[in-house]
This record gives sequence, C-alpha cells and structure tokens, in this order.
Amino acid sequence: EPDHLRKLKDDAAARGIRIYIGVGSVAEGSTTFSKEHGNADALLALGVRVAAAVGSPVVNCRIGAFPDRSTPGGIEARMDELVRVLRAVRSRAQDAGVKFAVENHAGDLRSEEVLQVIQAAGTDVVGVMLDPGNAVWAMEDPMHQLDLLGRHVLCTSVRDYMVWETAEGATFQWTALGEGLMDVPAFVGKMAELCPFAPLHLEIISNSPRPIPYLKPEYWKVYPHLRAADIVRFLALCRRGRALKVETPPAGMNAREFDQQHQRAELERSIVAARRHGAGLKSN
Repeated sequence: EPDHLRKLKDDAAARGIRIYIGVGSVAEGSTTFSKEHGNADALLALGVRVAAAVGSPVVNCRIGAFPDRSTPGGIEARMDELVRVLRAVRSRAQDAGVKFAVENHAGDLRSEEVLQVIQAAGTDVVGVMLDPGNAVWAMEDPMHQLDLLGRHVLCTSVRDYMVWETAEGATFQWTALGEGLMDVPAFVGKMAELCPFAPLHLEIISNSPRPIPYLKPEYWKVYPHLRAADIVRFLALCRRGRALKVETPPAGMNAREFDQQHQRAELERSIVAARRHGAGLKSN
C-alpha cells in the first residue's frame, strides 16, 4: 500500500538506511516460483512499483535454485523465461529509474550464465546481484566470479566460505567474513575497482554444510557443457579448505535461540572484518 511504503521510506531515511528490495524468482518454470502476486510479469512490475516508492535503486530477482537445472528444458529454458520477463518490464523500470539485479541463487546459475542473461536482457537496465557464497555452490572460485561480473554488479550478498574434499566430491559451508577461504582485502579491493558504488551487503548463513557430489556421474547431467577447465579454480579451493565442525546447542538450550545467537555473533564478527579490510564509507 502506498501509505505504508511511504512511511517505510521515511523511517529508513531517518535512520540513515537505504532499502534494496527483491522479488525472488521471476522464472515461471522454476521450482521456487510463487503465483501469489500473479504471473512473473505482474510480480516484476510490482517490484518496480515498490522499489520506486521506497527509493530502492534496484529490484533483485532470480531464477531460483539448483533443482531448476533439472527442470524440463534445463537451465537454458529457465534463462529464456528470465530474459523474456526482464525485457517485458524493462520500460517500466526505465520510467521509474530502477534497474534489475539478477542473482546467482542457491546454485541455479554459474557466472557465465548470469552474464548471458544480463547481456540478452540489456545491461543498460539489467545488472548483477553478486553472491560469492552461492558461486561456491556452482563450483566456482568467487574471486573469478567477481572478475567476470564485477563491472555489472549493482548490489551484493556477501559472506565467507569454506569448501573441502570428500569421498563424493566436496562439501561447503558458509562462514563469518574473514574466517573462511576468501581473501577479504583482495575481494574488497576488487569491488572498489570494478563496482565502487555497489553496497557490500552482509548475508550471514553458517553452521549448515552442503554437499557437492561432483564425483558421482549423475551430478553432471545438469552441466552438459561444463569442461574440466571450468572448475579448476574451484578444485584448488577444495584442496586449500578444511572440514568445519557443526556447532550444536548446549544441553538445555533452545535450538532456535542458539541459532539466533550464533548468527548474530557471526554477523558482528563479519562487520568488524569488513571494516578492518577497507569496506564501508569513511567520514572526514
């Protein structure tokens, strides 16, 4: 509702906060797409209206998640759906002074595929929501991801990462910034070089390992065109990594309360690490 959005914008401005909004999946063939707001065109148009109302320079959007690579037509079909809706709503975005930021989300797209989407939809209106943690999910080195997509980055969701070799391939787990394999000074410096006006948003999700069973032949069915050379940097990360222990609540402590405390502590350490390595605005 317009009145609610206006109040939200004013409340944020009074606290020195800028709002960046997202609408989730806008690929109707995705396993994650919701029809709550109508079809993909209606959802993305709603995103533009809300973004303009709260002063968000972007509408973050995506295909969905790793299982979408196995949907009918493969990930290429979902990419076509995403490009179509971005083109369909681009004039609304231009009129509102808003851009679309395509996210690599939950292993759905590799960086070269994100680049294909934004180039096909038009880089004058479409850029990147960069998630280095999700790059690991897609068997990429996040520093290479930043090199490839950096000049198109409009916003980010950043956390550190650990990945290590296992009998079935690899397992990864996200961590607080500065506590994984990321070269934080290099990452912050590269952002300053390639996308100096993009905010470094911290998205802390940790204590939850996820497998990448790339040594199983069936895993490669969703990557029919991927070459060994395309994952060399990722394999090098796996060799550098080490297994992380999953932390559990002490006896008698509520699991939800433990998780909240754990995530808050990780966020606070991440803010300290980001500032220590040159991220953030500096006062005179």
